[in-house]
Amino acid sequence: MRILINAQGSTGDVKPMLVLCKELSRAGHSVCFCASKTHRESAESAGGVFFPLGPDVEKMLGEKKGEMKNPLGSMKTVIKGVRGSISYYVDHLLPIVEQFGGIDLFLGGGVDFTGFTVAEFLKIPYVYVAYFPQIFRSSYYPPVSLPLRELPRACNRVLWSLDSWLTNHAIGLLKCYNAQRKEMNLPPIRNISRSMTASAILAADRALSEFPPDVTGYVQTGSLHEPDAAPIPECLAEFIRAGEPPVYIGFGSMEITDPEKMEQRLLQVIRKSDRRFIVSDRLIAPREDNPENLILTGYVSFDLLFLHLAAAVHHGGSGTTHTAALYGLPQLILPKAFDQFYWADRICALGLGPRGFPMNRLTVKKMNAVLTELTQNAGFRENAAITREQILECDGNRLTVEYLLGKKGEI
Repeated sequence: MRILINAQGSTGDVKPMLVLCKELSRAGHSVCFCASKTHRESAESAGGVFFPLGPDVEKMLGEKKGEMKNPLGSMKTVIKGVRGSISYYVDHLLPIVEQFGGIDLFLGGGVDFTGFTVAEFLKIPYVYVAYFPQIFRSSYYPPVSLPLRELPRACNRVLWSLDSWLTNHAIGLLKCYNAQRKEMNLPPIRNISRSMTASAILAADRALSEFPPDVTGYVQTGSLHEPDAAPIPECLAEFIRAGEPPVYIGFGSMEITDPEKMEQRLLQVIRKSDRRFIVSDRLIAPREDNPENLILTGYVSFDLLFLHLAAAVHHGGSGTTHTAALYGLPQLILPKAFDQFYWADRICALGLGPRGFPMNRLTVKKMNAVLTELTQNAGFRENAAITREQILECDGNRLTVEYLLGKKGEI
């Protein structure tokens, strides 16, 4: 089978689709992988035929961090970017398909807002691979763009209607979409997100999340994960061996609104603590007066690092959340945007860590209190160990591939 994967978004959006690319290639299928040029080496290593497509989202978001101080601002920035690129993706995807020699199945992940339209034009099946349930409309949670937490179900319904109006009409995305579809002799659509997820699967582990009762007709497979075998740097390994298991703090590729303030507050927390810390070098700069209970790290394999930790503090990306759970780690999520609030609430609800607060509300007092709870509550580690066993019972990679290949002709 000839399969096109369009993986748009951050590294966290692209990684699961790289795993899918590798699994499909191993199964003997030809995979065309479309993503930002920064992912060429990874895509080719996964066995895909790589075509550069789309922007370097992390660089773009860094340039626009002033517009992304809150979840709604983050979502508006992304949607505005999509609005300006609808014709771009259509104009580039169709020649890519032709150059690849045609396709039998189109798979979209991350910020793939145009794949379903291209697939419809080509008269082939389309499947959107979702990493979290919140992309599906439900009264049990609010939309991603308006993460007002712990509201009654009736309020969530109102928020979904507001989100639909903002996305489709206020920002003008639906008008742009239907103009493009008209040029392609396709009928207009009424709602972009519903059209995008009309044929979708949920690639998340049931131990962490399931569809709510009012979301039906979809299949949940399991998270897509390929262990990263990149060795831990020796200096980091020495630090790990030198004492009690440390706490990791890192916020992935998220841009920090006020990096200097974040750095100062984290340093105050670390200096006052008797815990040892491994912290992303995107949060704290290397300097001679950094405390002795701290080591900084750049990119590191979480599959190897998380085996040696007491706990992890992170931004709540789906991949990091699943990896921490896979290795039985208590975790604290400090969300900023997108699905991160959903995962913060899930980790708390499952007893895998304390309730997180928004990243931009971090204070020394709050962080000290929540770190104490994270590292001293034995229930978190006990629950995390149980969750790990539940995750290990499910092979999300295999289930996803089997479903996609088995259902290809029916979707």
